[in-house]
Amino acid sequence: MRRLVNGGFLEEADGSTPKRKMYQVTERFYNIYYLMRFSRSGKRRLVWLIHAMRALYSANDFNAWSEKTLNSWKSSTDPRVKAEHEAFLYSLNRASDCVGLQSDLVEKTIAAAWETDQFECLNRLLDQELGHQALGGTFDLISFFAKLPSAQRKELGYKPKDAKWWLRLGAVLDDRQIRQAHYRNPVEDPIGMGAYTLDSHNTQCFVHKGMVKNEGDIQSYIGGKAYGIAYRAIVPPADECENLLVPWALSTTHIEFGSIRMEPVFMILGQSAATAACIAIDHDCSIQTVPYDQLRKRLIADDQKLDAPL
Repeated sequence: MRRLVNGGFLEEADGSTPKRKMYQVTERFYNIYYLMRFSRSGKRRLVWLIHAMRALYSANDFNAWSEKTLNSWKSSTDPRVKAEHEAFLYSLNRASDCVGLQSDLVEKTIAAAWETDQFECLNRLLDQELGHQALGGTFDLISFFAKLPSAQRKELGYKPKDAKWWLRLGAVLDDRQIRQAHYRNPVEDPIGMGAYTLDSHNTQCFVHKGMVKNEGDIQSYIGGKAYGIAYRAIVPPADECENLLVPWALSTTHIEFGSIRMEPVFMILGQSAATAACIAIDHDCSIQTVPYDQLRKRLIADDQKLDAPL
């Protein structure tokens, strides 16, 4: 080691003590190369180096690097190699400065984690703030996706830009959530009805292949048939929050909420929620244990419509 120091190849690094010597490569460019290959934190601090590539490389180059690195990451079993790929992908996503390109890179990264059942890696692959900027509310669902059983993820695939994919996703939601299929099939505990089109507005505009496109718009006519809204959808599980009624931000997919979000529907749900609260008070029971048969009887007596006419 002394010969390397005397030869000018190494020098003492910051943090070196008489009892514990620390060294770094004297040639700073080589030291940067070393940090980028072998130091995860160093690679993230050196994102600026990849930023410089923006002036030299195109969006196609970024996409090619992303696909090549993701394929290598998916196939590698060496933890050290995977860590290198994760840091490089993290930097690529940070370095992309076009909204459309960012969305593409983030989507590809999530899809790779989805395919390989490695959602725990996303914090190392993606900057969370960037994910929110690129995907908006969809990014908030990542923690939910991670909880889906592996077999269901493989069956679904990851196609968030396909409206039908969201409908299929609705079929695997747990029992506390209204599903898109509910506008076709009756629910067991209706407290009101909705009938509006499945209507979700654009969330943003982005540039794709030189064209400005809208993202997030979904319009699907439900055939003019009214559907029931379940009492379960406005009542959280007791172990999460007892005695809470949620007639507005109810438990539903964002697709179904596009139909529910009508003022008359909220008025209907508000009336039903108030009725449930009165029954809970009269019976000295929790909101979660309100007898549905008594709730239904009272709602019908108050002229609440719970079933579509045949």
